[in-house]
Amino acid sequence: MLLVGGIGVLTIVSAVLLWSWSGIIVAIASIAFIVGFGPRIAPETVMRYYRAQYVDPRRSGQLATLVEVLSARAELPAQPRLYVIPSSTLNAFATGNRERAAIAVTEGLLRKLSLREIAGVLAHEMSHIRNNDLAVMGLADAMTRFTQALAYVAVFLALMNVPAVLLGQPGFPWLGILLLYVAPTLSSLLQLALSRAREYDADREAALLTGDPIGLAAALRSLERYQGRFWEDLMLP
Repeated sequence: MLLVGGIGVLTIVSAVLLWSWSGIIVAIASIAFIVGFGPRIAPETVMRYYRAQYVDPRRSGQLATLVEVLSARAELPAQPRLYVIPSSTLNAFATGNRERAAIAVTEGLLRKLSLREIAGVLAHEMSHIRNNDLAVMGLADAMTRFTQALAYVAVFLALMNVPAVLLGQPGFPWLGILLLYVAPTLSSLLQLALSRAREYDADREAALLTGDPIGLAAALRSLERYQGRFWEDLMLP
């Protein structure tokens, strides 16, 4: 709440600097429009983009059992559909919402990780779905993009007023322009902090779902060893 609120405050302050107090109404209306009427891509469409193959629960044995058990423990209203992406990289991500979600894992991840480690990865993705992390990150992203658009407007106005300043006309609020220019960077840093916070929470809840924190820790160690970096999966690969 603090991180999302911080991004929201930056957005509103930027709007006020540009349009005075009426900017608050403009900012709230614009973000509500982006979130409410923005493109909602179906999970199946995302999976087609990555050429992912649907895993038939009747033929996938242990994987299907893992998804079924973890989904029940997470108390999801609908069981997520499992897909496999033909890639040698080690990755996994979730898309959709609680009612209609999909989880994708790569062939590389299935080859390199043990079943115990895969259970931790799937539980991690289930936690993202249960906590509506994708919706939270989508809201944060909408506010950051709106702040970025305001920064572009501020730079344009500053360039348009350079001749007036050179001619000695009344001063232009350069401090406000500078703040508008810096705001998107601050908003992006808060968004990164939010992403990391959601990752840590997903790890914690995955350990609770599986009852096997050591298995999840082993999965994270394996991913770091093979990938050379920590696992970040809220953004699509």
